Amino acid sequence: MSRNQGQPQSGYTQLLEGAFLATARAVNVDVHHKHCYHIAKFIRGKTTVQAIDYLERVMRKQDAIPYTRRSRKGKGGNTMAGHRKGKMGPGAYPYKASREFIRLINSAMDNARQ
Repeated sequence: MSRNQGQPQSGYTQLLEGAFLATARAVNVDVHHKHCYHIAKFIRGKTTVQAIDYLERVMRKQDAIPYTRRSRKGKGGNTMAGHRKGKMGPGAYPYKASREFIRLINSAMDNARQ
């Protein structure tokens, strides 16, 4: 149920409205939620072109996604991510998650064209 009773928006926690808004969802995708969290956190606020360009560089292992949470050794075993080149701390190159995010962004762009 949505926050506004007149507009049903199942699956979203915020009221979505606006002329420059397009949505897309990915369901039953075989990727780790940790990778998805860090990719989403990193590309938030970027344009679609910037996000796709960076994710393609991640897939080619030229740039890494910075890991900010769950990057230390803890109770669940060794979850440490090593430091990457440049001024980045812990990070990784999540290939499958990057590929799925590119598909999701392209789907949102197609939805915006319609």
